[in-house]
Amino acid sequence: MMLPEQFKTAHDLCYANHDVMLHLLNGGFCNNSFCMLVDLSEEDQPPQFETNEDLFSWLDTPGHHQTRAEILRCTVFPAVLGDFLHFVYEALRCSQKTKLTVAIALLRKPLQDSLGLLETIFVDLLGFASKMVEKPADLNVKRSGGKPDEHVRRIGAVLDVLDEQRRFDAEFLAQVRYSRGAEDSFAGSFDKALHLFTSNKNIETEKLNLNFIFSGPDAWHTQRSYIYSRLPYVLCYARLLVEAVFSTIDNGTDPVYLDDIERRISAATMLWSETIVDPYRCSQLDAHVQETWSRLMRDCQSAGFRTPTRSDLLRMSASGAWPGELWIDVKRRLLRYRVSVMLSKVAQQRASSWVRRNV
Repeated sequence: MMLPEQFKTAHDLCYANHDVMLHLLNGGFCNNSFCMLVDLSEEDQPPQFETNEDLFSWLDTPGHHQTRAEILRCTVFPAVLGDFLHFVYEALRCSQKTKLTVAIALLRKPLQDSLGLLETIFVDLLGFASKMVEKPADLNVKRSGGKPDEHVRRIGAVLDVLDEQRRFDAEFLAQVRYSRGAEDSFAGSFDKALHLFTSNKNIETEKLNLNFIFSGPDAWHTQRSYIYSRLPYVLCYARLLVEAVFSTIDNGTDPVYLDDIERRISAATMLWSETIVDPYRCSQLDAHVQETWSRLMRDCQSAGFRTPTRSDLLRMSASGAWPGELWIDVKRRLLRYRVSVMLSKVAQQRASSWVRRNV
């Protein structure tokens, strides 16, 4: 049994957010964005790094904690993001093939653990680095400071920096990702997908049942309806966070490209909103869609184009085309992106060659 037609718009939107993050990650590796040069010219006695222990002993001195944090960010961020994307990709593939218990189980790590760590890196870089060096287990947001208010505070801090308080709700994001006791949450489903029996009063296994084992077409439809009403929202938030963390490492991404991507995903968001059925609509999703639509209309008007129609949204989600924009202009913009990527690679290769010759 393959993915029903009614869920394809949401499924494609999830993949679109995934693919943007993957593109940033691959571009970072291609451009050596995660390699960091440390300037030792101002050191009274430049250290001699003969072993890794020498390096980290030097970084552990008070005057070098910021450098240590930036090095750890360049090391940990791409690794965690890559792992996050692997799990999300396989979860979407499993959902497509109606392996919904596996899909739900796969979403637990990226949405709770990985995303929580990326949030910490973004809003508390020095604290992240200190815990990474002293006791990495303290970075587990479910174990250390994992109370509901702490999740809301951490996510709220991210939204404040991103200036996205109108489009996302910190309490709702925390609830959907972590709250076992809430009916509107992935958290209970995560535990049920991973265990045949659950005893927590909020998710206790029903009599004469095993968790998710006897699911059939009706249960699969319900599970998909919930997954695809919430996952695009969470992944959109994750993409914005990843873009922001990446910009602290490499701010050379073409802003026109980022605007193009935002326009495509905004259009896809409007199409997705049409597919959410009433039992799964909520005020937080409505606010997200309304703010996305308001921004999209403002962007179209600022660029000199009309308010998008539904056919415009379909075209925009596929190519980034403005309403009524000539196809030749769309092709020209896509060519610009390709040329920009090629020039960036050439520049990076030259810079790497210079470093090898002079360092």
